[in-house]
Amino acid sequence: MEQQHDVTKLSPVEYGKLRNIAPQLVYYHLREEHIAWDRCECGRKVINIEEADKYLKKGPYSESSNEATSDKPEEA
Repeated sequence: MEQQHDVTKLSPVEYGKLRNIAPQLVYYHLREEHIAWDRCECGRKVINIEEADKYLKKGPYSESSNEATSDKPEEA
């Protein structure tokens, strides 16, 4: 019997790789309860991709935030 995977949820490490952000940053947001998590049947911690994307897109790590700050000169 083939096991079906829930592609709406990923482990924090898998999500970080998918979005090209450090897994430690994902775990930070989990600890601070910015992102909710569940346990899958195997017992691993998983996060909802859509919910995590919504939070991270509005936060300081979003691509739109990075574009807005890239025009500013760096401070010494």
